[in-house]
Amino acid sequence: MEYSVATYYRTFAEVEAHGTSPLYEDWALGVATEPDLLALIAALPGRSSRRT
Repeated sequence: MEYSVATYYRTFAEVEAHGTSPLYEDWALGVATEPDLLALIAALPGRSSRRT
């Protein structure tokens, strides 16, 4: 399944960080809502579309 960068960070915030790390939860939600930052991340070399 292909995930967008925003979905990846939002899922991390809501599933992995929620309830264990308010800092990472807030950070990941912030990343997920910043179009310019998402574009930079998506353009990084070596980004894999495979998610586990």
